[in-house]
Amino acid sequence: MEEKLLSRIDHIIGSGGIWGIDFDLGMQCLGEYLHEIDMAESGIKLKDFAAEREKNCLRILSSSDNHISELSRRDVEEIAPGSIAKLELSGVMRLHDGMSSMGTKSLEREINYAKSNPNVDGLLIEVSSGGGESVAGNHLHTVIKNFGKPVVAAVHYAGSAAYKSIVKADEIIGIGELSSVGSIGTMFSINKKMLEYIKNNFVELYSDLSPQKNKAFRDLLNDDTSGIKDDINRVAKIFQDTVVEGRKLNPDSKLTKDTLEGAMFLAQDAKKRNLLDQVGSMDLAISRLRSHISYKRKK
Repeated sequence: MEEKLLSRIDHIIGSGGIWGIDFDLGMQCLGEYLHEIDMAESGIKLKDFAAEREKNCLRILSSSDNHISELSRRDVEEIAPGSIAKLELSGVMRLHDGMSSMGTKSLEREINYAKSNPNVDGLLIEVSSGGGESVAGNHLHTVIKNFGKPVVAAVHYAGSAAYKSIVKADEIIGIGELSSVGSIGTMFSINKKMLEYIKNNFVELYSDLSPQKNKAFRDLLNDDTSGIKDDINRVAKIFQDTVVEGRKLNPDSKLTKDTLEGAMFLAQDAKKRNLLDQVGSMDLAISRLRSHISYKRKK
């Protein structure tokens, strides 16, 4: 298995030519590519992957429906006025589609459908994700922030990039006492064997005019982690500031500082820290979204 993996790395990295790739993103893409080859070779049919992706398609609830009678927007002939849209954010978050899950760029397309449809009054996002790529979390955060209609997040589990995505929702509702949110932080992970393999089997030549290109990664190959640490510290600070601003936290309080250190919090603790607004059911989340829609109509 290891020889097969290294053979694939040889094929991808050692294909020759002049590259303009950034190593951080390149390693993410490589990991996704290898994982999906393994999934495809396991015998799963492409139509099954497509069926899994379809589960993330926008759902439509009419003005009188609850979550039980939701339908895919592709199965609704005509969307009635006063409807709300429901979207699932689940699994590992990535910017681009996986074989069995939508990336945030595809989720943006679904959200923009709801944004542009005059008969859709608001968006409910059901979240069961521990996060993923920082760039994916930042992307979806921006999309939701600029949606322009009421948004409520119904959370089973929202960690890291998944929580950042929903921090500008009008309300965040924990679905049950065991719902969890948090992991406000940033990390970098890479396989040691892969690092050693790249270090021992590839020669990388950089232009004299590009001394800073991939410097943090080149330093990492020489066991110097300081550049990577500086990068993730900067990203973590932006994440923390986004949560403080989005949830209107007091940045100087001891509770806020503890909240921002990366732990996950169960529902009532999360509510105490203002990471959740309420704890209840999906029906409550839908009811609160309809309340925000009614309030906006009256303004």
